[in-house]
Amino acid sequence: MEKSKIDQAVMKLLEKIKEKESKLNLPKKRTQWKTNCTLKHEEHKTTNIQTIRDFSVLIDICAALLLVKKNTKEASETLGLVFKNDYLGYPIDDWIYDLKTRVNMLKLEEEKKEIKRLNDRINNLVSEDQRRELELKEIENILKE
Repeated sequence: MEKSKIDQAVMKLLEKIKEKESKLNLPKKRTQWKTNCTLKHEEHKTTNIQTIRDFSVLIDICAALLLVKKNTKEASETLGLVFKNDYLGYPIDDWIYDLKTRVNMLKLEEEKKEIKRLNDRINNLVSEDQRRELELKEIENILKE
């Protein structure tokens, strides 16, 4: 590939990366949790949903909550009692909402890391002339503001 074609390809990739970055860098809203995010399990052990980084742990917690919901509903109906969709003082659906919120946060972090890796790789391909051109554009944009 000749140099100008490579430069054009690199510029297109840089534009795509900037576009993806801008979509991910939307103004942050404060995360609205519906529960206190602290699950109690076993004897005296607690887990805070906000600190979990492993998707499989979140899946296991969700599976356990769904099992509790299903079994509690079935047991309530069997005993002729009113079903309370409740776990540790919050509706089970709220726990699941918070798990989904955490999953989305982790996915966003992964996307940002991937974009940074791609950006670094693309920047290694940028020629010296392109770097100067990009720097000039950036300075022009700053001075316009």
